[in-house]
Order: sequence, then structure tokens, then C-alpha cells
Amino acid sequence: MKHASVFGKMLALLCAFALLLSLAACGEAPGGDVPASVPESTAEAGLPITPGGKVQAADLLEDFTPQPVETKQADEAFAGALYRLGSLLLQKVREEKPGENLLVSPLSVLTALTMTANGAAGTTLEEMEKVLGGSLKLADLNAYQAGWYQSLAASEDLTLCFANAIWFKEEQGLIIKDSFLQKNVDHFTAAIRKAPFNEETLRDINQWTDTNTHHMIPKVLEELDPADVMVLLNALCFEAKWAEPFDENAIDKAAPFTAEGGTVRTVSQMRGTVRQYLADESCTGFCKDYKGGYSYVALLPAEGVSLEDFIASLSAEKLSKLLAGQENTAVSVGLPKYSYDFGIDLAQALMDLGMPTAFVGADFSGITDSYPLSIGRVIHKTHIDVDSEGTKAAAVTAVTMRKNAAPFYPDQKEVVLDRPFVYLILDQNGIPLFMGAVSDIAP
Repeated sequence: MKHASVFGKMLALLCAFALLLSLAACGEAPGGDVPASVPESTAEAGLPITPGGKVQAADLLEDFTPQPVETKQADEAFAGALYRLGSLLLQKVREEKPGENLLVSPLSVLTALTMTANGAAGTTLEEMEKVLGGSLKLADLNAYQAGWYQSLAASEDLTLCFANAIWFKEEQGLIIKDSFLQKNVDHFTAAIRKAPFNEETLRDINQWTDTNTHHMIPKVLEELDPADVMVLLNALCFEAKWAEPFDENAIDKAAPFTAEGGTVRTVSQMRGTVRQYLADESCTGFCKDYKGGYSYVALLPAEGVSLEDFIASLSAEKLSKLLAGQENTAVSVGLPKYSYDFGIDLAQALMDLGMPTAFVGADFSGITDSYPLSIGRVIHKTHIDVDSEGTKAAAVTAVTMRKNAAPFYPDQKEVVLDRPFVYLILDQNGIPLFMGAVSDIAP
């Protein structure tokens, strides 16, 4: 990996599996291909056909002719935004799930939420822009992602599959604005589906996920809430072989691996040599190339630096400096085979990072004027599989939009009047007109 191409290659790496900072045991998963252009139908956009014959939802993509849009090629600004978002998400996820193997895809999260932000306005939009892009505005995020998507090309050496979709509820009185759907077709080649949001719709959404992650993530949603009226989805999968595979004869099948709590595990440790070394005061690491130009980056916290402290120290600046300062020298490496799944609702993390209004008191008037909408959940699921031949990884992000969403606050309290209580009736100046107490309620 040459110094001049650090950001381009690391951006591609982030698309595949974001930040690989924790190691675990072994496993396998299957693979797929890359959509090449704006699809002419939802089926071409990655929507699967159900076992019963066809997808239940109405295909609306034919109603929208993709229009030319401004695009931007991936550069340091876009890569930096992804480094920043990935670091922040990893830190928040670590707080919610301490001790677990973590894996986030900042590109998947950014894509699903940028599609959502295309319907936001006012404070809702301002907060989402700041969390997602830092100094980048929504127009920049749209242009960068459209440019990145258009640059994808099929390759014999690796697979990078990327798909987006929007499902909305077929409901009397709900009118989704064409301008919102058109923008997401233009910039994200999103499949558009109108559906009744019943069990068959849930099955269709999960089958879309299964297909577009090449069966690495078979299900993204366990249920559709009665208040849900829209689901915005991004799915990506990555499969690549090592440029120089690990020698099976050089694998130590009984190597020790000390887990966070001090427990010593026995793992299959792959041994080899690479020529890209990374180091600063907090870690050492290496880059190992895949066929097709992508790279795997591993960062090992220094002795005495806990994984928790290391994750807390991550930033776009730190990661960029590490990669830019890589040394071209022989490095003997040991990489355990590992495979795991990870999943989380990012709603709390995103509120903590600075976009609470999207969940409470939101303005998504760019989506519909039928009634107020707020984000309900941001479900993020990932899978990773690293062995002697290469790497397989997948991610899916589902943003659910709810009508008249009940306010949700961090550390929300609850009061249920299920026993005697006191009450007051006050005027506009806070003067108590009535004060009372309920000790019983007649049937």
C-alpha cells in the first residue's frame, strides 16, 4: 500500500469491515457480486423473490427515472468523516457492550442515515449533518456517496456488494413525497417498495437482507412495530482473498490468546510476513494486502494499554497519522482465525453523539406532510470471517421511521399511576386551581 493511496484504500477497507480491533474464534460464510449501474427495476436493485413466487410489496422504482447528480470522488475529507464516525460509534458501542467483540461499518451507518437525512429539516438536519459528516453538509455526503457508488466495478479478485432500499407503509392518508424518493434513487440507487407492513413485509425485508449480505446476515429485524411506517436499508458485503495466503503448514493450531478478562484461550494462529508496519506510542500494527488492492489493518495496543483505553483514544486524526506513517519493512505477524456476529440498536449512541432531535420532536417534513415522523430504531448488524485464504464481512443498517413516535430520552424515567396519587390543576401562571388526591377509582 503506497503512501499516496492511503485514504483511498482505507476508505475501501472501511466499506468492508470498518475497524478490526478485536479478535475471536473461527468460522465460514458464503459470497456474491457487485451491482454496476442504476437498476431499471427493484429486482435489479437487490430485492429478492420470496419462496411464494414474488415479493408482496408494490415495486415503485419504475416511477422514478434516475437523474444526473453532482458527484464527488472519495478524498481525505470523506475518508476523515468515516474515520471520525467509525471511531465515535466504536467508543459508544464499547460503552453499551463492554467485553464483547465489536464490529461496526461506518459506511453502512452513514449511508442509511444520509438517505434518512434527505427528508430532514431544521434542527433535525443540522444535528444529523454534524454527527454524520462533521464539517460536511448533506449535499456533500450525497455527492461523495454517489461518486463512490458509481466508481464500483466488478472484479475477479474480490467482491464488494452494496445495496439500498426503502420500504414504506401502504396506508390511507400516508403520502410520501416524490422529491424524497427521487433524491435517494438518484444518489443511492435505492429500491422503492410500498407494502402493508405485515408479517410478509417483515419476511421480505429480511430476505432482502439475507440476499444482499450473501447470507452472512440472514435477518435484520425481529418485528415491525405498529407505529413503523418506513424502513430505510443499506447492506454491504465484502469477500477477498489474501494477495499472499497464509501457509496452512505454518498455522499453530494450539496458540494461546489471552482474552480481556485474563482467560487464556487456544486458537489457530496464522503466521506469515508482511512489509507494512504501523506504530505509535499506544500501539503497533500491520497492513496485509488482499488481491484487488484492498488491505487488512490490525492494531495491537501497547503493553499496559487496555483495549478500552485504546478504543477511547481513537480519532480520525490518530488513524490517519498511523496510516500515513507506515514503515516499509519486513514484519513477522501472527493473526488468529476468527469469526463472529455483532448487532446493536444505535439509537442511544446516536443521541449521545449529538442527534437526539431525530428521535424526539423531529422534523422529517421532507418525507411526508401526512403526520410527524421520528426515527424509531437504527439496527446495525455485522459479520466477519478471517481465515488463511482471506476475509468475508457483511453489514446491514435499518432505520425505522415511526409516526407520532413516543418521546424517548436517555435514562427515561417511568411513572404509572397504579396506586393512590395526588394531582393539581394549574392556570397559565402556575396558580393551582384544583388540588386533589385519588385513593380509589370506581369500576
